[in-house]
Amino acid sequence: MSSIMKKRKGFTLVELIIVVVILGISLVGVGAFLKNSADISQKQNDEFYFQGDMRDSMQIIDYTIKQSSAVFTVPERMFNDPLKRDEDWSYIGVPVDGANKGKVCIFNYDKKNSVWVEDPITKDSADVFYSIRFDKPVDSGDKQKLLSYKLTGLPTEDGVTPKGDTKVLDTDTEVLSASIVGNKSHDTEESVALAFRNGKKDNPKRASLTLVVDASGSMTKTMSVGKTRMQILKEALHTLIDGLNTTSSGEIDLSVSVIDYGAFANIVGEEESNLGFYNLSEEKEKIDEIINDLKANRNVKFPAYVSTPSGFTLTEVKRSAWTNTADGLRVAYHVIDDYVNLNGKHSDDPNYLILFMDGEPFSLSYQMDPLTSSIDYYYGDKIFSNYVNLKESGSAYSISNRTIFWDPTAYSTFGLAAPQDATIATINHFNSKFSNLTSFLVAVGASTDARRASCSEINQAMNGDTNYYEAKEDTDLQEAINDIKDKISFDFWHVNGPREK
Repeated sequence: MSSIMKKRKGFTLVELIIVVVILGISLVGVGAFLKNSADISQKQNDEFYFQGDMRDSMQIIDYTIKQSSAVFTVPERMFNDPLKRDEDWSYIGVPVDGANKGKVCIFNYDKKNSVWVEDPITKDSADVFYSIRFDKPVDSGDKQKLLSYKLTGLPTEDGVTPKGDTKVLDTDTEVLSASIVGNKSHDTEESVALAFRNGKKDNPKRASLTLVVDASGSMTKTMSVGKTRMQILKEALHTLIDGLNTTSSGEIDLSVSVIDYGAFANIVGEEESNLGFYNLSEEKEKIDEIINDLKANRNVKFPAYVSTPSGFTLTEVKRSAWTNTADGLRVAYHVIDDYVNLNGKHSDDPNYLILFMDGEPFSLSYQMDPLTSSIDYYYGDKIFSNYVNLKESGSAYSISNRTIFWDPTAYSTFGLAAPQDATIATINHFNSKFSNLTSFLVAVGASTDARRASCSEINQAMNGDTNYYEAKEDTDLQEAINDIKDKISFDFWHVNGPREK
């Protein structure tokens, strides 16, 4: 019995130590295996969510792009600094600092609080840094809607040290709804962001510009640097035309008409074009030629009634040095109205009128009925008959006849209180009839307080307190022209893209 009990005493200390060692080794192996399995599983999960986040982000980017009316790739110089961004556009990109550093965000400008709002579209993951690059393929053609972009994600250990493999997803997308897909980056620059904007899908493809130029005797006076007002104005007009030709990029069918006025108004170059309009992208040389032909006191060939009341003849008419701003505007308004009517009355197509004058108007125009010899002045609500009788020939129109006379004493005839009253009456009669007309007035070298006051009062009738420029020197005129160019070009946002500040 005792010998059996002795045999059942248990394990020796050595045996227990051996067992513990074996169990420890086994547990270490199991733990290492479990940890390795957990690490692999976590890595797989991270990889799954990481790639899922990238795919989800690309879907959001794709949707945003495809809903846009216009998109432009932009370089670092136009994006990283918030002050360089155009507040009228939204952006997709990655901020270089701040709370959302390393995340792909959509940037919208809050005009009420004057601040850019960043809306992250990648998940709130501090251990992944993203970058994005956009590309407008150079071989896709200017009118193609193809856009490429590449999204890169870099996992990190502590927000700095790389961890895991960098993932890159890239795609080509076609922006069918956009008016244009453009590129603001130079050849040596990477496009780190995309500017996009939503607006009317039927963005204007056509626009008109009517230049109404004072050609009275005072335009021969020296303005500065030994040049006359007319010489400096012509140089400024060339600058305007060159700038608009660049910003319209051939995407906008911009037609230009030039009207000059002394004692009466005349459409310059009208004999070679219906209504005197010329397409800027196709006929820029002709527009430049018309501007070069502008001169003060220029006599013009004009249909005018002669000795017999039953007929008219094309006669060279001396226009004299008088200033008939009312007639310049009267003709301009009719020209614009005919242009709009002949182009299908597209309400979204912008029309622009720029009036250049250097002081007070001093004459009025009238027409004479050849049968009764009665006279009707083009003033106020007297009569604003169309400036021309159009003769239809198929789909084209040609000038049939026009009668015009002028009278510097007409102010006393109608008891006008001030020389500019006829001009203001003309504006009041016509201006409200145009739903999409933007007007500007430039006082070119107006040398006296009375002249400047007259220009200001006329602009008040035309534009209120806006779009008025006093150009006493050639530098003032250049600044005015640049500002007008920018305002007109801004209406072509879908062509020009975000402004570079």
